[in-house]
Amino acid sequence: MVVIPPSEILDRHIHTPAQARGVLHATHALQTSVKREGDDLVAQGTVIDLSTQTPLREFAGRYSPTTIGTMPAAFAGAVSMALRLRGPVIPDTVSSAATPAYDRGLYLLRRDHRSFDEAIASFEQAAQLDPRSPLPLAGLVEANVMKFEVMHQESRLDDARRSLRAAESLSPDSPRVRMAAGLLKETASQYEQALEDYLSVQDHEPRNVDTLLRIAGVYDKLHMTSQAVEAYQKAIELDPDYYGGYHGLGVLYYYHSNYPEAARQFQKSIERAPGLFDDYTNLGAALDELGQDTEAENALLTSLKLRETPRALNNMGAVRAYQKKDVEAIAYYKRALALDPSNYICLENLADSNRRLGRVRDANAAYRQAMDLAMATLKENPRLGYPRGYVAYIAARLGDRKRAEDEIAQALQLSPGETKVIRSAVLTYEALGQRDRAIQVLDSAPPDLLRELDRHADLADFSRDSRFRQLVAKNPNGGK
Repeated sequence: MVVIPPSEILDRHIHTPAQARGVLHATHALQTSVKREGDDLVAQGTVIDLSTQTPLREFAGRYSPTTIGTMPAAFAGAVSMALRLRGPVIPDTVSSAATPAYDRGLYLLRRDHRSFDEAIASFEQAAQLDPRSPLPLAGLVEANVMKFEVMHQESRLDDARRSLRAAESLSPDSPRVRMAAGLLKETASQYEQALEDYLSVQDHEPRNVDTLLRIAGVYDKLHMTSQAVEAYQKAIELDPDYYGGYHGLGVLYYYHSNYPEAARQFQKSIERAPGLFDDYTNLGAALDELGQDTEAENALLTSLKLRETPRALNNMGAVRAYQKKDVEAIAYYKRALALDPSNYICLENLADSNRRLGRVRDANAAYRQAMDLAMATLKENPRLGYPRGYVAYIAARLGDRKRAEDEIAQALQLSPGETKVIRSAVLTYEALGQRDRAIQVLDSAPPDLLRELDRHADLADFSRDSRFRQLVAKNPNGGK
């Protein structure tokens, strides 16, 4: 690559991208403008492919007298990204004054999924102490995304976008900034763009395990399961002592109903990080699906001793529901909802238990609440088949047949082969009295899903159907 110096552009009186191509035979141009707004300078730039006059990448930044020195490197980073250059990236740094606040923000971000407010405060302090570093701003992006995922407040994504724009104005090709950008895009269902960001980081940091885990997660959302498994396994190979690869692989296997393998991966994660409560909860869920009630209960109780979370309480309720102890299940569901009233899965479980106990009014109220919350999730991310499957099932229970049929068809199309969606389809069709269709969606179901359905409290009559029993017979490990 050759950069034509500005002096040559001035000497030849070149003022437009077309002139740069015609006179200098340039292949690309960086067209910029800078204007003053108060004490700040606002810069804009576009990298243009001169052969087609197509903008490849646009860039904008606001610079104070304190941060103006970062502008040249920021423009260089934008060009590097537009041209997909793979040279070394200058490492990002944070000043010694800002380091304690920044490090605390990182610790809070990684500790659990509930410390976002403290993390935001720490990153904001670090950004004030070092306004030239993109690192605290990238941390703010991730902390606000985390808060959005828990609180479902659209304003948190707006805050994340503002922080990302500020970070990109300082160093758009920074690996930490691109990771933050990818997370924000992934949260907004822009999976292909998120993958592009993560892959750009991998180009510069091929041994970055966190990047591989993000790539694997996006591959899974794009239904590229084999690529996702490969990425998780590569992350484990690079750092076999880090729990993250086992955790991610376990979640993938769980949502594809490979519960034995999911349980093995969660156990490996626990062995490497025994103080993290999440994977005890996950292990309990996997063991519950396998019908190992005692082992599931022990794992969930361990999780609850470490920290009482809505997920663990909901999963304990599910264990009791599978044991046909709906009264006890309801008590766990209510404790979970006291901690997280926006959990539509827990509300749907609560509704099911109330319905089975003949508490129709309570059941319908919980179904309607669950419907509203699941729809809010879909509004944020319409490409998710999993919550859409819940919407379909709830619609069936509320008597809205047409909507139930439409929603479950969309869910199956959005997430083909995802066994949790297939499970919702079976429950939906059975609730609608359409058993032929329920049997049909199980045509290629894995044994672990058949085992789960065989135990389900609402599928006792379904599980006795000769066609279902034939499917179980084809899979000798799929029965009770």
